[in-house]
Amino acid sequence: ELDPSQRAKYDIFVAQIIADLKKGSATNILGFLARLSLVALHAEADEGYSWANAEGGVARRNVSPNALPHYEQRGWTLATSSGSELAVERSLPPPDPNSPKFVAIARRVAAQPTCGHIIFCEPTAVHQWMREVLVAHGIPRARIAILNADTPTAVRTQIAREFNGLSAEPPAPGTCARPTDT
Repeated sequence: ELDPSQRAKYDIFVAQIIADLKKGSATNILGFLARLSLVALHAEADEGYSWANAEGGVARRNVSPNALPHYEQRGWTLATSSGSELAVERSLPPPDPNSPKFVAIARRVAAQPTCGHIIFCEPTAVHQWMREVLVAHGIPRARIAILNADTPTAVRTQIAREFNGLSAEPPAPGTCARPTDT
């Protein structure tokens, strides 16, 4: 299910893909497919949000000179230029974290509040938005762990162990302890 904003973007991207195919040009299709996959999750997921600016802020990207007009059409401005090295940036407002998919996931998780749930999703801004939707559906914030490249390795290990019912600390190296012993 898509909300009206997602549907509008989806229709634009599909029309652009079809137009490119009719022209015999396939150079932009992978980019549009990537944006389609982001928009299928959340209407704002293709706008430049990341882990660092998921709640709003400045997004910055390095782009090729050929891509600059495309970004400028979408509200990005040239921040720095050094030969073929271009950086664009854009101010992003705080987004509404809700989307039909996030709400459906949150309802399913809330229906089984005593179970552990794992939600896989690649875009890191989405991790924070999903957490806020889960909290809005009654899941205690303290029970929500986010694992991604921004989570230190030791914390990821601790979260994984605790999720599996083990102690937070692994057995000492060289000991004969089984995971259930600690």
